[in-house]
Amino acid sequence: MKLGLISSAWLGTQVDMETGIRLTKEIGFDSIDIFADPLETTAVERRSIRRACAEAGLPVISLPCCALGIADFNAPVRKFHLERAKAYLDFCCELDARNLLLVLGEYIWQQEVIPPRDQWRWAVEEVRALGEYAGAMNLEVALELEPFHLSIVNSVEKMDRFLRDVGHAAVRANVDISHLELAHDPPQALAQLSGRIAHAHLSEKILANAKRPVEEEEE
Repeated sequence: MKLGLISSAWLGTQVDMETGIRLTKEIGFDSIDIFADPLETTAVERRSIRRACAEAGLPVISLPCCALGIADFNAPVRKFHLERAKAYLDFCCELDARNLLLVLGEYIWQQEVIPPRDQWRWAVEEVRALGEYAGAMNLEVALELEPFHLSIVNSVEKMDRFLRDVGHAAVRANVDISHLELAHDPPQALAQLSGRIAHAHLSEKILANAKRPVEEEEE
């Protein structure tokens, strides 16, 4: 098990990306997740991130990607978000990362206009296509559980169902401990995801309340 820090922890401070990478190592973390959109970074910037991680001796584990339109009712919007997520996977290759942390969107218009089953199907289809792309590069897609009322995947039960519907070995679950608490899913519910967890997230609140150190685990 390795404990890592996401680079966005430094957002809102005067610490730039390269300095943040170095400080992440200095304060004792074993790895790092890089929060950077490949469509907003240049080749030079991506190279500097790669070099900074190598010089610090910090392996990159994951790149988070919010693809909130991947289940949009407009096909061109879904296509854009799929292609953008693929660009993230290309960036994962550049950084020798293990997975893309994918955040899906929510049901729109309170599920009253677009049938929820259609949005679910669109999300499944696009994520399956993304899984094909990831699998060809020996990468994984780690799907985030978002605990909000209208999130497409907002419980362990929904995660289990979504992964089964996608049906691709490269698409697995991310377990965010604080999200599980907010979703009121007990720890034993994770048994439903046995063998399908790629990544785990911890929050500062959970760590502060823990009786013993807790580590981030990647299977």
